[in-house]
Amino acid sequence: MIYVLKSAGYDESNKFIELIKIGFTDNWEKRFASYLLHNPTIVPLFLIEGGTMDDEYCLHKYFQKYQYKSYGNEWFQYSESIIKFFSEFSSIEEMREIILIPRQKDSHGLKISIIKQIASIMEDSISLDYQIILNRLVQEQFIDMSQIFYYIRNNYSDIADTIIDKIIFWYQAKKKIDKNDQKSSSILEGLFLDFMIQFKNAPDFYQKMKVLCEEDLSDLCLKEIVLESIPNPFKKYYITLGPETCKRLGSSDRVKRAYEDHLLMSEGNGEDSLEKEIYEEFVVGEKSLSSEVKRRIGEVYKKVGLKKTPKAVDIGNWFETKRARFRIEGKEKEGFELLAKKTN
Repeated sequence: MIYVLKSAGYDESNKFIELIKIGFTDNWEKRFASYLLHNPTIVPLFLIEGGTMDDEYCLHKYFQKYQYKSYGNEWFQYSESIIKFFSEFSSIEEMREIILIPRQKDSHGLKISIIKQIASIMEDSISLDYQIILNRLVQEQFIDMSQIFYYIRNNYSDIADTIIDKIIFWYQAKKKIDKNDQKSSSILEGLFLDFMIQFKNAPDFYQKMKVLCEEDLSDLCLKEIVLESIPNPFKKYYITLGPETCKRLGSSDRVKRAYEDHLLMSEGNGEDSLEKEIYEEFVVGEKSLSSEVKRRIGEVYKKVGLKKTPKAVDIGNWFETKRARFRIEGKEKEGFELLAKKTN
């Protein structure tokens, strides 16, 4: 079994710090009782059945950047990256799929196709020619992915996390894509990797949602992989509201409110009731001032019990529209012409 513990500790200046321990045991109850006897601050975070000492070794190498050397190789500075890793990959099989552990004693090394792809990924991050990178990787004769990560951290420490993230994104895609025959694996791998790099580098919620909403996810395999790989809030907003609405709303607060309103209206067929009232209030072909559209939508919201601030642009949820202009008392004002009902 692989276990992950959280503990209080002290640094060289005797200041309080939080630490994580990653270890292996074949008798968890006995090991935990021993820890607790000497350290009452210890708290179990994750227990992963089926792990081995090889798994422990490779996980230590994988998180080497965070090792707290004063306490030994099994202790690490508390990091959300470590917590996120174990939260996402709850079984040792899933972890092995990502970092290829444990090492296979009868293996002659990683396939050259994998090495070539990693060289290509590294070329995007460091100022070296692809062939030079490839030659260096081949000469190292890596047996598993954890050795590659160790090599990257030792030789390219400043950008190691970026390179390793890209490799993991690519490898996640590869494992899922290999199970599908809908499109060439190499094409899907490239599309997924490009998307995840853009998504990860987007600085805020709006930009991340924009990357997601503008991605062509018409390929069902790519769509499934992308939605499985992004944080859950983006996934549920995208699926529930659709890419056009999410992109139009923009900010996280507005998207969240729209999502909550949708859930509220979905209870007891409230959404059907709202749509029915809207189509009774508005008809195709009519032209109205924006202020009038906003007022009438507000009345419908009140009628169906929806606690939402009305906006004129909300009409676009139910009708295809185009801008209309009106001249009233010599002043030009804007509104909407309703062209057709939207179909789901």
